Amino acid sequence: MPAVEFHGNCPGNVARDAKYSLRRHGRQWVVRLEYRIDNNEKLLLSTKEHPELVRMVREVQEESRGQPGGAFYINEYSQVIVPSGLDGQYYLAGEYNARLEFQPDDDPELAGWVISGDGNDRDGQRLASGDDWVGPHPGIPYVLAANLQDVYYELAVSPVRIRKINLSGETSPIRARQVARQVAEVKGSSGRFYINEFCQMFCPIWDGTTLRYTYVGALDLEAGWFKKWELS
Repeated sequence: MPAVEFHGNCPGNVARDAKYSLRRHGRQWVVRLEYRIDNNEKLLLSTKEHPELVRMVREVQEESRGQPGGAFYINEYSQVIVPSGLDGQYYLAGEYNARLEFQPDDDPELAGWVISGDGNDRDGQRLASGDDWVGPHPGIPYVLAANLQDVYYELAVSPVRIRKINLSGETSPIRARQVARQVAEVKGSSGRFYINEFCQMFCPIWDGTTLRYTYVGALDLEAGWFKKWELS
């Protein structure tokens, strides 16, 4: 089956800790995560537990750029999105619903902790809005509008044409204000926030000296959100 170009919300250029990747571990391909403990420390984690996900991503990578390995993302609709690395295209590898979890058992200070994006702290308790985000950073970026009344993302419809897609236009102004308020209560100003495959929202906040990530809350997809991209 030919690789399908993805024309929904694409992450663009993000930091290495804001995406998953495939890496070779001996003779086996594994899912890798660069996890930021804080601004000065990081963990390089991997899991062998997702061979079907590895297969999906590898097939797209090999077809689109002729070699396996590299970055991929999973959005809030469980769609696996793979950048080609050639001309800026993104491809849809399919949907994947199994939980991605990483265990830093080789680190004695963190042994026993399960790292995932499901919105729990290190003790497995649910985070509250405004808590430090201790989950991994892979997620799909959205923007809280300057008026704090809407949310949007930008879609490249051609190499020279960018279209702003507003939540108010996709759902309703009322629903857009609800989500915007949820983000603004934590973020306090306009700018980027992220949604991961667990539908958990988090945002970066600069406090004048360091960048910290803060938990916003869970996104209620059923209440109204941007449309799921599908091949028409």
